[in-house]
Amino acid sequence: ELHANYTIECWVKPSSSGGHPSFQTLLCKVGSVSAASYPVWFGLNKSNNRLRFVPNGDAQAFMESSVTIPASTWTHVAARYSGSGNSYVASLFVNGLPAGRSTHSTAGPSTKGVIILAASSTTVDAQITYAYHGIMDEARLWNLARSDAEIADNYRREFSGPLSGLVASWHFDGDVLDASGGNRHGNNQYGDREFYFYRTTDLPAEPTLSLNAPTGGEIWDIGATATIKWQAVGLHHVTVELSRDGGSTWSEILLSAGNAAAGVMNWTVTGPETNQARIRVRTPTETSLEGMSENFVIREPPPVLSIDPSSVVITIRRNMPLPPPVPIAIGNVGGGLLHWSATHGGSGWLSLSPAQSSGNIDTLFLALTTTDIPEGQYSEIVIIDGNASNSGFQIPVVLNVLVKNYYGVSGLLRDTLGAGIEGVTVASEGEQEMNVRSGKDGAYELPDLPEGDYRIAPESYYYSSTPVERQYTPLSNIEPGANFTLRPSPGSLLFHYHEGWNLISIPLIPEDPDVAHYLPDVVMPAYAWDPDSGYVRRFALEPFTAYWVKFLKTDSVLLHGILQRDVRLEFTPDETGWHLCGMPSGPSRVDAILQNPEGMLLSVYEYDMLYGYIEPADGVMMPGRGFFVKIGADGMLIIRGAEEEHTSSARKLLRYPSAMRMKE
Repeated sequence: ELHANYTIECWVKPSSSGGHPSFQTLLCKVGSVSAASYPVWFGLNKSNNRLRFVPNGDAQAFMESSVTIPASTWTHVAARYSGSGNSYVASLFVNGLPAGRSTHSTAGPSTKGVIILAASSTTVDAQITYAYHGIMDEARLWNLARSDAEIADNYRREFSGPLSGLVASWHFDGDVLDASGGNRHGNNQYGDREFYFYRTTDLPAEPTLSLNAPTGGEIWDIGATATIKWQAVGLHHVTVELSRDGGSTWSEILLSAGNAAAGVMNWTVTGPETNQARIRVRTPTETSLEGMSENFVIREPPPVLSIDPSSVVITIRRNMPLPPPVPIAIGNVGGGLLHWSATHGGSGWLSLSPAQSSGNIDTLFLALTTTDIPEGQYSEIVIIDGNASNSGFQIPVVLNVLVKNYYGVSGLLRDTLGAGIEGVTVASEGEQEMNVRSGKDGAYELPDLPEGDYRIAPESYYYSSTPVERQYTPLSNIEPGANFTLRPSPGSLLFHYHEGWNLISIPLIPEDPDVAHYLPDVVMPAYAWDPDSGYVRRFALEPFTAYWVKFLKTDSVLLHGILQRDVRLEFTPDETGWHLCGMPSGPSRVDAILQNPEGMLLSVYEYDMLYGYIEPADGVMMPGRGFFVKIGADGMLIIRGAEEEHTSSARKLLRYPSAMRMKE
């Protein structure tokens, strides 16, 4: 015994004084009862309070633990020797965790000898024989090398045999009987000295493990984030597993030997579907410690209706030609396949087509059946039903029937050089409110305005106009020359940054491009990407260029400058591949980026400090961030900032750099 591939374990509570002043024995194997030769010696070096281990009889080849053993405190200690031939490893463990390692070339002597606890001889004075002064409990010997995980999972457990490899187990509950089944009972007399064994009451309790969530009956949607919670006492590691057949098999490991003290993990739910899902938390090695849920459901997420527009206003003149049908975009922003149907309250002037359909992208058309309707205002409700979680969606429809004369206002939106500006809203306020967007040449038209007083003006967060507005009091003619000159507006953006490295861009033309002046808490310099040189140092900021910047803390700063709605990026045939790019002064959806030619933009990624490179959250590129773009062909990209605000949760604002418009 104890010459190769063995493990020694016990709990110790050393006294602060007493015993041998240099070395105190916890367990040793002696070559004979009277001779002080030690094929195995395991104990304490009292000069530094560390464990000392002589695994193979070579006292000069001892090893010591990397941590100290405190006095008057219960500590679990273990020593292991493993290997074969001329290659062996000695290891020490404290409270279940590795605490030292050394290599050796020989096994210990294979001779039989006496195992002694708390001293190194039975025939001489205890002070001379390296006597231990303190309390010991739960000593056990194994004739195999227990793994790191087995030691960590079981160091607070009490063992009784018979068990494979367990050759001795002494509980010291008032006696020195061997509980392993091997009948290696002890003799509690050392020469003329008698040692007393009593039941320890302050030893750390056996470990416990329980699963707190899920408990059973939950519904987890595939693709969603599920939270798994457990409570572990006296364990270092846990393994979390998933069964899809009610616990018959456990083929999916969600967490392997993870931190037991964390008590929680998040898991992105995967398929396939099942109504017999179970979660089990257990020790990484086989023990009786585990917690398991009852059955719960994993399913594909149900469809969720997306309706645009969510309300409709139709204005006509009595007996005018029928206007074109109003399209209602119906989408599924959930899971599965959407089945929907549309009905209304029965008004004879409204028809719906189609009345029902299946598809995750679809269109419902609202059409008038007649314009021979008396002057007035009429209301109706269109109801969208189906298998969506929010079925029963109501779309209010208002019909205004007028008899007044109708006119129109049209014109051009141009920059200071005379070029048309596309996509800017022009609004009418007064007798009838209407919004239109300028076309590619900057032209706009507000048609069919009933006679009355009006204010006509461009509305854009990014531009100011000359004149500011045009007024008609009243509008009594067709007005074709209502032109406006637009200039980029000055503005302010609240820029958020996070401690550490941030991939950012400056989403406006700054007042002062100096990096250190414009961005407080910055570690100079900034780094930009050059296709020929790689990352290069920058001390001045160019707008709409992406930079890697390191900040000393998490904070925000108010940026001032000239707002820009559009960022134009032109790539030559030699510039295909990956690039860094910045953002305009507002958010932009990835699927709304203008590409010429179509399909030249292959991929877009942003940097998240927790998850690394990911696709933009919710498909929206936020101002203030930098992005990796992959270009597949030469051409032009136009990234256009939206007029509306896109807000992120507080958690995302902390994790990502971002800039948001300040309310006026």
